[in-house]
Amino acid sequence: MERYDARKETFEEIEIFDTLALFCSGRIQRESVPKGFYCYEVRHDDECMGIPCELSSHVLVNFWGTVISKVSLINNGEDRRYIGTDDWGYTENTEIQLKSWLGYNM
Repeated sequence: MERYDARKETFEEIEIFDTLALFCSGRIQRESVPKGFYCYEVRHDDECMGIPCELSSHVLVNFWGTVISKVSLINNGEDRRYIGTDDWGYTENTEIQLKSWLGYNM
């Protein structure tokens, strides 16, 4: 599985669980995510309708993309969180570089 450098990728801003985060459709190298930020993988539905349904530290089957957030999106002691239809939405901010979203030089 090829993984990409988060510092070189282009993201879309999303709102997940009432929190702004970044999303891209590729797998991200964990070591390229700045310390203090959270990196999750998203699984899509089994019917392949393109519906994100689960957030996890690692997804093997039905990989949909990667989410980077400034806050933890999974409760302590759990390794995944299910995404409901009202838990995920896109903002109008597209083609965002990680550096500009974070607001400082990396």
